[in-house]
Amino acid sequence: MSSEEIILLLAGTAFLLFNIWLLFYMLKETKKGYRSSFGNDIKLYVGAILGIILGIVLIFKSLF
Repeated sequence: MSSEEIILLLAGTAFLLFNIWLLFYMLKETKKGYRSSFGNDIKLYVGAILGIILGIVLIFKSLF
């Protein structure tokens, strides 16, 4: 693996893990019945899902 592939793999993993954590954190906070510090902002949900997709794309791009 070249250094570019390793960087893509690490960046993809970071995007994936961070956005999964963010999505579950927002869902846990809103399930308790009160608004979290983020609020019920649909842009954050969409951003977290797009970040997960970007992480998967970067990982596949580095592997294939």
